[in-house]
Amino acid sequence: MRHKLQDVFGDKDNYQYVLKNYIQIIIFYKFVSDKTIQMVNEYKESNEINISYEALWDDDSQYEALEKFLYDSNGYFIEPEDLYDQFLAAAKNSEFEILLFEKALIKLEESTLDAGDWDKRELFSKIFSHIDFSDRSLGRRLKDRNELFQKIFLDLDSIDISDVSFEDIGVMYDLISDVMDKSYVFNNTNSLVPNNIHTLVANLLDINTTDLKELYDPNVYEGSLLVKAATSLNVDNIYGQEWLQKFYNLSRINAMVHNIPNISLKKANFLEFIDRKEQKFSGIVSYMPDFDKFDYEDEFSTQNNIIRLNDSNLKNDVRQEFLYHIIESLEVHGTAIVILPKIMLGRIYSNAEVVDRLIKEQLIDAMIELPKQLFFDRGYHRNIIILSKKENLSEDYKIMFIDTSREYTPSERSSRLETHHIDKITEVFRNKEIIAGYSNMVDISSVLNFEGDKLKISNYVTPVEEQSVINIDSMKMELNVVDQKIDKLLEDINKLKKDLEL
Repeated sequence: MRHKLQDVFGDKDNYQYVLKNYIQIIIFYKFVSDKTIQMVNEYKESNEINISYEALWDDDSQYEALEKFLYDSNGYFIEPEDLYDQFLAAAKNSEFEILLFEKALIKLEESTLDAGDWDKRELFSKIFSHIDFSDRSLGRRLKDRNELFQKIFLDLDSIDISDVSFEDIGVMYDLISDVMDKSYVFNNTNSLVPNNIHTLVANLLDINTTDLKELYDPNVYEGSLLVKAATSLNVDNIYGQEWLQKFYNLSRINAMVHNIPNISLKKANFLEFIDRKEQKFSGIVSYMPDFDKFDYEDEFSTQNNIIRLNDSNLKNDVRQEFLYHIIESLEVHGTAIVILPKIMLGRIYSNAEVVDRLIKEQLIDAMIELPKQLFFDRGYHRNIIILSKKENLSEDYKIMFIDTSREYTPSERSSRLETHHIDKITEVFRNKEIIAGYSNMVDISSVLNFEGDKLKISNYVTPVEEQSVINIDSMKMELNVVDQKIDKLLEDINKLKKDLEL
């Protein structure tokens, strides 16, 4: 499937990156369409009905009961005429109309308004607001946009999307994101996180927690980090918040296509931690905000938010307040794993208050430096910081420093961590193993007494200089070849001289 997706959607001559979100929407639509069909089949089986969905929908004696069943099961429904297969059939007949597909998305969102479960209604509220089917970058004419989306439906069909069950559609959703992100490295303005980094974070969290009851991400972004950790570790309760509408939409879609029912996502930022102010979490995963201060969307520019913003340190240092929020949100024995750009970590280093608190309260378990150009953006270095809250401080407290920056697989425009790289980081952290040039365990007094950036990984892990091994026999062979070339050149020169003399 990955190779098929790469051939079709990884080709920049075939697809532009701007289409990624639209392709994700189509995959999501297939998911909700297939779930609707599954629930309809369950209804038919339980009521011993043997007619088509279309006939069932038009049956006045069954309609209300069917609608209630779909609300109770999914919280939404798709009418028979709007099922995914109907749009695919239209594409195959060269009759696809983008306006009808846009109307179907509106009807899907509106179908949730009568659902009795408020959380299910909230899950779909404005969920398609980040896409615009009239965007001229999709085609200047309606005809052009129809043909473009018809092509997308047909290309998805060519990679056998019809054979992908709704239980597995999340895997395809991840693959299409991964393929398009990798194909457009450095064209991206967002800090897109590779799937294997999600795996690494889940591994590290699993090692450091014994009873992971709830998982929280205060900066969900598009949801992949939280979703991967939640699905890998089978967490009972998942919480997240994202304050930008586009990423709030994507995170909800991500959670749904991965069949995560026990998730609570809010459109908010960590400053607005109103309903969870007193709640503590045994696990936190997050990507540190990569901005200096909040630039509120209109709907967030309320007087209450402005007052709270002005009363906090956020107008000066988002990163410091973000770290403090994570620390305060951790329960005792809880673990937080945060990915942050190295340049931001440098700014945190310069804040003695933050550094002293992290060290003296023994909050840091490990600092991990990742290879450059690993993420699908402009190639910034990233680090991982692992935090945990101890019940009692220890005199033997040590911080682990791991430098993975030189162990990766280079590719055309980025770096890549393979499975064996991920496994090595995981096992070194698990066993607290010291490897020259790769990892070190440093006691608290050494860190506190260090002159300079106390948490800089290169201060404690020094690269081992690689000594080249000279193969004498190989060198002799190479010299013989060089001698032969010299002899041939001299022979040609002498011949040339004779010709000139004539």
